[in-house]
Amino acid sequence: MISSKIESIIPIQNSNTSYNRSKFTAQEDRQLLILVEIYKFNWKKISIEMKNRSVRQCKERYYHYLSPNINKNDWSHEEDVLLLSSVEKYGKKWKALESLFNNRTEVDIRNRFN
Repeated sequence: MISSKIESIIPIQNSNTSYNRSKFTAQEDRQLLILVEIYKFNWKKISIEMKNRSVRQCKERYYHYLSPNINKNDWSHEEDVLLLSSVEKYGKKWKALESLFNNRTEVDIRNRFN
């Protein structure tokens, strides 16, 4: 009983570095955008400034959700048709399908399909 309470408070670490597995907060998103402006995609420096976020977490959060290049408009009928026909032809290869869409991320494509 006590050990389960301790485990819920103290994260189990597989290495010397522990990273937050929780969702990014709005404050972290703002901080990440500012750090990208300052450090110009130097993900190692950015992750150090983000404290409990890894290089991969920072990079993926930016490219999949925060980049100003992401198309955040509603999906058009044409895009839906293209998505369905592309998945039928190529399968659920979201990263590969990304090139067929105008600034849609693999995450957007997968979520739209599902």
